[in-house]
Amino acid sequence: MSIDTSLFYKVNHLVHNKVTDAVAIFIHYVTYNVLIFLVPICFLFFSENPAKKLFAKQLLLAMILAGVINDFILQPFFRRARPFSVLENVVTLGKLPSEYSFPSGHTAVAFAFASVYFLVMPKGFASYGIVLFASVVAFGRIYMGFHYPMDVIAGVIVGVVCAFLSIAILKSLT
Repeated sequence: MSIDTSLFYKVNHLVHNKVTDAVAIFIHYVTYNVLIFLVPICFLFFSENPAKKLFAKQLLLAMILAGVINDFILQPFFRRARPFSVLENVVTLGKLPSEYSFPSGHTAVAFAFASVYFLVMPKGFASYGIVLFASVVAFGRIYMGFHYPMDVIAGVIVGVVCAFLSIAILKSLT
């Protein structure tokens, strides 16, 4: 058994109960339609402050880049099957996704948002909290049976790279 599969089972078979499962499912759904990320972006974008508008554009561009690179380039290229479709005894929660597993799109988008925030804003409770939230999203993808650990690690990398790209692109245009 590979290290990736072994770690998958360790996380996926952690204690499942009504509370932990409900939290995992809630985080999955609020990040699924990216609404949780778009609400603060809208508030920033419609601000009169040019720095806040730029920050909103950096956040949005990073998330779009992460989604496009992940869903339209990397997943179709690697075509990795989801763990629940190839392994036995996988605990799954919620509606099962149908697209490929590698890299994790939820993780990529969450870390694109968190990384821009962390790189641009002053370090403090909010910055660390948003990175922690992105980490919980990544962990939840394994816990719910949707991704292997390497899928979420690759998603983190995609998200961070897209954050740097977004910041650089928009700085070069201003």
